[in-house]
Amino acid sequence: MTQARIGIKYCGGCNPRYDRVSEVAALISQFPEFIFQYDTGVYCPVWIVVCGCQSACCPTDDLSGGRILRLREPKDFLRVRGELEQLRDEDVSKMKQALRTCFINETAESRHTFTEKDIMAYAKLTGDLNGIHLDPSVASCTIFRERVVHGQYVSSTLSALMGTSLPGSGTILAEERIRYLHPVRVGDTITSRIRLDGYEEHKSFYVGIFTGTCINQEHLEVIRAEFREIMTKKLFRISEKMPEHETEISMNPSDSERQVSQDNGRFYSI
Repeated sequence: MTQARIGIKYCGGCNPRYDRVSEVAALISQFPEFIFQYDTGVYCPVWIVVCGCQSACCPTDDLSGGRILRLREPKDFLRVRGELEQLRDEDVSKMKQALRTCFINETAESRHTFTEKDIMAYAKLTGDLNGIHLDPSVASCTIFRERVVHGQYVSSTLSALMGTSLPGSGTILAEERIRYLHPVRVGDTITSRIRLDGYEEHKSFYVGIFTGTCINQEHLEVIRAEFREIMTKKLFRISEKMPEHETEISMNPSDSERQVSQDNGRFYSI
């Protein structure tokens, strides 16, 4: 949860009738969830204008924010405490609604066809101009006999899945182990799948353990990978059991895919 900023502005103090500094200090100590600041040039959803007397003559034209709460005497601080408690409860409620619950064995899937335009764009972006990807005469001299798609480009579809679907936005890649089993050629359609296999729990975050696969249109597994993702508890929670109403996308390969995986004995680093 992002901490809300609460602005505080004092009047000039020409005729203070109470100890304003002590009252404000007690207020701040009661709400550690908020960031209290005094810079009038910063936008704050709430500004607290601390006046020293009933005239409340402190100008507020220089304040940028939503609500402006004027305090004239100590009892006004009770009203402000109520306002801040309500704001705090609203923030907690929004945080709970925003939490992404991930389930063990939950899966996510995407599909992409790699085109000539894709390869050229990736080569230009990364500077990887290896002829095996771009030059047919060079590629014809290799074990693949023809150009192939950049291996990291293909495996990046798994990272994209983790960053957008499972676990989703806010996750941080901490570790990966990728095996390139077969080449991907121009025009191949790749189905990328991610599965949450387990996790380690820490005080403020999880380390999610994921398995990823990329399978081509011929049901051949071209990439298999394992990942460890840092998942902050401010954005994610993990449940061991998926609700019964959830439809799970199976990550188990079909019989033909399983046979390919067992028969494959060579790893190609593309």
